[in-house]
Amino acid sequence: MEIRLFGVFHASPICRTRYLSELRVMGEHALPAFIAVEAAPQLFCETILPQRERFRELAARDSSFTCLGTDLIDTLARCILFEADAHMDVHGQQAVPVVWLDEHRDAETKDQGVCTSLGRNYYFWFKGYLAAKPPANIDEAFRRIHKGIAAPSKNPLTPRDLYRRDAEWAELILQRVQRSSGVDYAIVVIGVDHIASHHLSVLSVLEKTVDCRPMDITGI
Repeated sequence: MEIRLFGVFHASPICRTRYLSELRVMGEHALPAFIAVEAAPQLFCETILPQRERFRELAARDSSFTCLGTDLIDTLARCILFEADAHMDVHGQQAVPVVWLDEHRDAETKDQGVCTSLGRNYYFWFKGYLAAKPPANIDEAFRRIHKGIAAPSKNPLTPRDLYRRDAEWAELILQRVQRSSGVDYAIVVIGVDHIASHHLSVLSVLEKTVDCRPMDITGI
């Protein structure tokens, strides 16, 4: 089995579009054995999904977003943690198992607090990327947001902090691989840093035992 690791910028509309396009092409031949996502199920369903609605509420009252219609607002809302459910746009209700790589975070109360403000935070972040002048169309809005998200962090994490979850993710993925048979590939969708050629990254750990294809879809 080949593990196809999609490296994304979280909440980028361009990454979401590229990811969906790749899923459609792959799905023409066969469904993946599973899709492993950088998310926690309870946190996503109970906290993140309501934050998408909070973003919609704020953006719907702001001409920075309404100038291009409701499609822009809806797409940007669905970009918030799109890794967790974007595949549903392609595979619908078909039985593609999801591996929740961050399931342990459901019990971490500090993450709950951060996530309850995501809708508001993304509203201000996206608005900042669009503030210079009204974008001419949705594609331009997406490019500006993608470029803003891609900008280097002013406070980059150390490798130890950045890759602190990767070994655990690799273990979860390998456990699922061992229980899967008769399928050519599986999908992992995670932040792009985690598919880097660093000895601590999940890609480097997985490559020791399974075939991997890193797929960086973050290009500007």
